[in-house]
Amino acid sequence: MSHLFLYTCAEGFQSPVNALQPALDKMHAQVAELESHYQFVAVQGLSHTATPMMLDTGSTLRHAKSGYLVTVTAVVEVSDQPLGLLGDDSDANRQNGDSQIGGWT
Repeated sequence: MSHLFLYTCAEGFQSPVNALQPALDKMHAQVAELESHYQFVAVQGLSHTATPMMLDTGSTLRHAKSGYLVTVTAVVEVSDQPLGLLGDDSDANRQNGDSQIGGWT
């Protein structure tokens, strides 16, 4: 078995919940991707942080609004044997936008 560290983050205005749900959705997508590549996938640990901060509203006036940055980190155990023919381990070590998968054995 090998362990992978998954990381995602998201921003949201007003309440931490507005940032937590998108971050968890990204984490779910990463776990689902792993499930499509490995025979065995188990989340061993999950943690999150919510940091208050001023966020850019994206308007032409460029003013900031209070919000939160939420990060979610998970430790996932996967089988050493991938499903089918995946080639090398490069899929397990790629970075996708603000989401990241990294591993150690």
